[in-house]
Amino acid sequence: MPVTKPITSNWQADPLSQTSDFFSNRECSESDFNNIDSCFNAGPSNYSATRSNIDLANQTNIRFDWYQCTSGGLFKLFAWKDDGDMPGEVIFSEFQLTDNSAGWNNTILSTSDFSATENLWVGIREYTATQAIGIDTENEGCSMVDWGNGWEELEGGNLAYRLTNCLDDNPAGCFQTGCPEDYVCIDDWENNCVSSHCDCDEASGGWVCDGDCNGGTCFLAGCMDSNACNFNPDALVDDGSCAYELDCAGICGGDAVEDICGICGGNTNIEEECAQYYCNLEMASYLTFGQGTSDITGFYQDGREFAVVGLIQDDAAAFVDITDPFNPFEVGRIGGTPSIWRDLKYWNRHVYIGTEAEDGVKVVSVDDPDNPTLVNIITDFTSSHNIHIDADGYLYVIGAADHDVWIYDLNIPATPELVGTWVGEYLHDIEVYNNKLYGAGIYTGFFYIIDVSDKTNPTTILSHYTGLDGISTHDCAVTEDEQILITADETSGGHIKIWDISDYDNINLLSEYMTHPEHSVHNVYVRPGTNLVIMSYYVDGTRVLDISDPANPVEVGYFDTSDLTGLYDGNWGTYAYLPSGYIISSDRNNGLFIFESPLTNSTMEWSDCSINQGDVNYDGDLNILDIVNVVNYILGTYDFTDMQYSIADMNLDGVIDILDIILLANAILE
Repeated sequence: MPVTKPITSNWQADPLSQTSDFFSNRECSESDFNNIDSCFNAGPSNYSATRSNIDLANQTNIRFDWYQCTSGGLFKLFAWKDDGDMPGEVIFSEFQLTDNSAGWNNTILSTSDFSATENLWVGIREYTATQAIGIDTENEGCSMVDWGNGWEELEGGNLAYRLTNCLDDNPAGCFQTGCPEDYVCIDDWENNCVSSHCDCDEASGGWVCDGDCNGGTCFLAGCMDSNACNFNPDALVDDGSCAYELDCAGICGGDAVEDICGICGGNTNIEEECAQYYCNLEMASYLTFGQGTSDITGFYQDGREFAVVGLIQDDAAAFVDITDPFNPFEVGRIGGTPSIWRDLKYWNRHVYIGTEAEDGVKVVSVDDPDNPTLVNIITDFTSSHNIHIDADGYLYVIGAADHDVWIYDLNIPATPELVGTWVGEYLHDIEVYNNKLYGAGIYTGFFYIIDVSDKTNPTTILSHYTGLDGISTHDCAVTEDEQILITADETSGGHIKIWDISDYDNINLLSEYMTHPEHSVHNVYVRPGTNLVIMSYYVDGTRVLDISDPANPVEVGYFDTSDLTGLYDGNWGTYAYLPSGYIISSDRNNGLFIFESPLTNSTMEWSDCSINQGDVNYDGDLNILDIVNVVNYILGTYDFTDMQYSIADMNLDGVIDILDIILLANAILE
């Protein structure tokens, strides 16, 4: 069978490699999903579904369960009415914007939102191209996938989607009621838990167990992050309820203020500790929009500068005047179909908006920049993942149906003309420079160089393996002399790799840059006329590398835009090309940021921002004060931030203990 690999954190079925043999008409053999033994990914923008036999009649709420093979992911939940043993009319859909963990996840839905009550199919449309869903390979015939050409039956297993009217968690094991409100029952080293076996009785909408939970201890659950506005210092189990709001107007708590580092709601009062948040980038201003943002672009026109950013909750692109970077203001919005994904580019008094919603690519005139106006829509496809415009005025669309790259001539900006396509493999992000397309094959770990001098007939020059299987190579950028290519891997531990491509027959990896082994970079750009690589690095914010010596890159700037810790939280996009030099970034939770730097402020200069391992007080030296802080942390009298914890872990074993103190002392003596 095509899907036979065991569950791992980075494996998924590659939709490009599947054939029609993967599907057949088989009788539905239902799963109880007690044994999830493999994973499946339908790919970005595609739909997958499993049949449900639940009757919603007389139900007020229903629980939607799904099993993820990896944490994170951004997707939309769907329910369809059955139409001849396949999903038909959509009767319910809802974006799932929370960070989810590997394993079973769930959400409670109101049945009043469903327009049908029986003979349903349930599933998702996945947006990040990084999420695999669990599959039961012992049973099959109950799941289907739509890769853009209609629904086809999935052979080799049933996808782990289900509806249940048992709204509470399965009480098997120690997860049993009986604790006071806000407490959870968890097995610990003092209490050995004897597990119960429980099944949902759909008729009664409750669990039936063969025994009671025996053992375990009740622990208070709540928010355990001291940086959250609802931090509960008495909580012993984190329940995922932590709330954050980058808004010093006081939405989250009523009296938030900026700390000494300029972080809204921050609690730092020692200036040296600001190094964990920023270095050589200073925040000129920000706009929250009251919601998170997706990708971003910028443009200069008629003596003014603008940012255009995707809004997640309002399903729109917001146009912001940033001519005065310390006082930005919104001038207009262009709405669209619900999607957390919008990619935006500017050319010749027009902005182009791609999305994974079924909106095509929208063409917006900004001839009057204070009144952006929709003037056209490219409808050759319904959705896309990304768009790019080169210096010659050609629009490239990727992640759309039928072709891996669509190429349009923007000679008449309001009416793009299709002039060519390319088919090779799915490219996640691209850059086009000097008639060469540099593309990232996220599913295979290859980067591509494609000759697009003849737009009607693009020709592949080469593809090169970046060294990581599965979801990996997400974006790339090339230097102006086209001697160096920078790739960015989007996965846990995903980071920057710098390649010598001066000889296509002898490509070499020169160096790598990583902030944290469990974090991920997102997008990467090279600032024209400089040796600066500017990148959006999710939870590590906006980062700047000097690659004057590409074999030895130096971090010379950063600004952390988020205190969240999910793999895909934080800085989504960055725009590095404004003539003024201001860097603008979008954050998935906190909105639009505008940064000063040595590019805009002559009193600032680029300098090495690297923090030495062990320098937990960020004073630039390893000394007795660092040892004191580590000892106090071990004794429980001092808290570390995530970055301080990582810096204090001298032997990189994930634990702060006496061994780290010994190594730190030796480093000081040396």
